[in-house]
Amino acid sequence: MRTATLDEFIRQEAPALKAALEQLTRDEGCDAVDYLNSQSRVYEIGDRKERISEISLEYVRSPEKMLVVTQDDAPRCELNEAIHRTMLFKDKVTELCKTASMSENDVSQCVEIQ
Repeated sequence: MRTATLDEFIRQEAPALKAALEQLTRDEGCDAVDYLNSQSRVYEIGDRKERISEISLEYVRSPEKMLVVTQDDAPRCELNEAIHRTMLFKDKVTELCKTASMSENDVSQCVEIQ
């Protein structure tokens, strides 16, 4: 089985968020959260539906300022769907993106960004 290692972050350009991502890849989750919290970048929203709604709205407002981290695929897929629906509602895309688990043979459809 081939193994991939994350050692370079291309899409994340904000230095503070990139530093936190690097900590997360080294299994320094608590340190990463502490680092982001020291910059007032961590918010807790107790209600699950409200949390997903706020994350998707904030991501659509300013994606370059967002770092969304989930514990596994289920919440990540749920957040991706909420973000795509919000983008569609806010006229940021022309159609919903269809995603699937990726393997070497999988193909994904991309969102056409206006």
